[in-house]
Amino acid sequence: MHRLIIRMALAGFGILISLQNLWGAVYDLLKPVAYQWMKSTGSDVIGIIVLLPLLCFCLYKIATYILLLREGPRTTHGMIWEYKKTETTDSDGDTVTSVTHTMRLDDGEILHGIDQIPQSAFRDGMMWDKFITPGTYVIMTWYEKPFVCVALRPDPEHPVPATADERHRIANPDWNPELDRKLDETMDRAFASAGTDANPDGTSRMSYAGSTEDTSNAGGAGGTSSGNGNGSSASSKPPIKEQNPAPFKRFSRTLMAIMLIIIVTMLTWAGSLSSFGIQGVYKNMSMGLICSCCVVWILVHMIGKRILLRRVGRQVTFWDRTVGERVHLPQKEIDGELHSNLVSHTIGAIIVAALTALTLIGPIQTAMAGPQTVSVTYQGVERREETDDDSTTIYADFHFQTDNGKTLTITTDWDQRPTIERQSGQEGRHLLLTYWGNDQNPFDRNLVFDNAKADPKYE
Repeated sequence: MHRLIIRMALAGFGILISLQNLWGAVYDLLKPVAYQWMKSTGSDVIGIIVLLPLLCFCLYKIATYILLLREGPRTTHGMIWEYKKTETTDSDGDTVTSVTHTMRLDDGEILHGIDQIPQSAFRDGMMWDKFITPGTYVIMTWYEKPFVCVALRPDPEHPVPATADERHRIANPDWNPELDRKLDETMDRAFASAGTDANPDGTSRMSYAGSTEDTSNAGGAGGTSSGNGNGSSASSKPPIKEQNPAPFKRFSRTLMAIMLIIIVTMLTWAGSLSSFGIQGVYKNMSMGLICSCCVVWILVHMIGKRILLRRVGRQVTFWDRTVGERVHLPQKEIDGELHSNLVSHTIGAIIVAALTALTLIGPIQTAMAGPQTVSVTYQGVERREETDDDSTTIYADFHFQTDNGKTLTITTDWDQRPTIERQSGQEGRHLLLTYWGNDQNPFDRNLVFDNAKADPKYE
């Protein structure tokens, strides 16, 4: 358990670092400055795009570890199916030894490529030799995905390791050693007649004598380990979702219904807002807020689907034509679907999060900067039409000139122009104009009208 707690602490530290840097980047983007060149907009946006996936990853990891601790470790009886010791040479010329176990559980599930069994998992370090012998019956306690072995000890009910023939029959109850012997003799004669003493893959039969790899395959010759229902090409292993689609459909429909309710509520709220003043700023935020809800929806869908894949994956079985019976899905297949689920959702969340950031930065900057009031001269309104496909939208562009000669343009829908016209009066009138926004903001150049009244200096 302490290894999971350490990993949770590291994930929590990553969350704190990500949040701190994200806050700094967002604050730099949103804080008002005297001149636009004083902002490093590009680096801040890149930082947000990089830090958001890191934050999502750390949140995903800490949620995974919390679920593992909540579910508790799994304990079951099994057998050491394969032991592999490989020696390689690193860039410094040092020999690096890696040890990999493959376990076969009593329910037929195969745990492939276990290379993370710590010494703390053994009650007695002197018993290591017992755990490198294929056929040894063991009792293992571990957390699943990520694999964290808590304890590994011999099974007292089976003190004698299973022989090669027994392991063959465990993998395939119909196994006939006489047929295998005849097949080997036939293959030997075929290779001898071809003038070569080689295996079908082209490697020498004696090539293992001086190998630095010590491999003991519990399945024996002929690849019988693939006949245990955990990797045979003749087996049909449809995706977990297709084997038991009911819980996935219920989860997706429920989550989609909640998301639709949220979107409809936000669209209704945005439609009820005025296009002027602070409500106009909030209205400009509505699309970004909907996108942020989509990011949360993607992350919740990813976590929920992951939980379903793990739970349903342990329950479903498929027909293995090799052994002629229904067997459980191999852990490798479940891990593959979990990985695909993580990658696809993470990519989608990153894309939508980037769109959310680009959509929200401008309106949030405007809201934080607050309204501005300047002395202007009203120059009139201009009708403008924009055609998109078969629809035409008519806008009203109101022009105001400041005392320093700068022209401010406030755009609104044509049918909403009376509100501004009533307050602006005739062309050439001197006004105190209050508006929201900055036309130099690269993320949101639109100005939002607040109010206009006569400039007392000219009255």
